[in-house]
Amino acid sequence: MKDNKEKWIADVFDSMKGSRRSKPSADLFAKIEHQLDAPEARIIPINQWRLTAVAAVLLLIMNVFVLRQVTQNNGFGTGETMVEHTSEQLISNYKIYD
Repeated sequence: MKDNKEKWIADVFDSMKGSRRSKPSADLFAKIEHQLDAPEARIIPINQWRLTAVAAVLLLIMNVFVLRQVTQNNGFGTGETMVEHTSEQLISNYKIYD
């Protein structure tokens, strides 16, 4: 297997012996310099900022609404925390020694 791989590498190098070296275009260096001098800052339109802000506010409002619905429907609004309620359910559901 190793001999086949080395033979393949040698064949590839031998196939390149008669080829000419590639040459870049004459204006390639000028293009590279122009790209380096160009500003990197991307301008984001104000409409996109507004849309992002509106989406974030809507997401926050939806999260608050869902959290309030869950706490009201599960009886967490009586001063009992969600952790206390969950631990009581877990303990009462597992009857190991019955």
